[in-house]
Amino acid sequence: MLITKPLDLKESALVNVCETYDIESILISQKNYSYVKDLLSSLSVEYLDMNMSLSLANGISIKNLYENDKGMNFLIGSREHQLLWLTSLNKVGEKVHLTQPLSGVDVVKFPRDRQSHITNQFFTHLDPQTAVLIQNNDKKLDEELLENIHEYWVDVYYTGQHGLISIKFAESQYEVLTFPVKSQTTKKD
Repeated sequence: MLITKPLDLKESALVNVCETYDIESILISQKNYSYVKDLLSSLSVEYLDMNMSLSLANGISIKNLYENDKGMNFLIGSREHQLLWLTSLNKVGEKVHLTQPLSGVDVVKFPRDRQSHITNQFFTHLDPQTAVLIQNNDKKLDEELLENIHEYWVDVYYTGQHGLISIKFAESQYEVLTFPVKSQTTKKD
């Protein structure tokens, strides 16, 4: 299990998830390492420090590119394809990412918060083929980000429209799989 954001979970919820899904190991930011390691001492808990890479399985690796108080931005992928997961992005984070070789990124999961700093320069640096946007019913999506996505002809997948979105990497290509989910809300008369 990979935990990308600072923990605001109740201890019982974290323990329940680990037991329900038979989690054997947890990968987490260094900031939350001690808390989780003490809480779940029976599991393998590792942290990813900034610029640290870890090989997972079958040629897949993960690298922590940047971390702030809102979470960890990481790159996951194989030799051929990469997914950039942006939990949060501020001006400092953007500056760091602009120095990193990210032109091989195929898919970007953009941050959910509107306070994230995503400029045209950053978007050009990435030049992604596919974008994943998490839709929240109570928050509008960032209009500048949407303009960039459409201007650069990026395929976009919205969790609110497509449901669960999964990326399947193969040797020469990647595939976006969507799994519609039933709405959690019901209309009351």
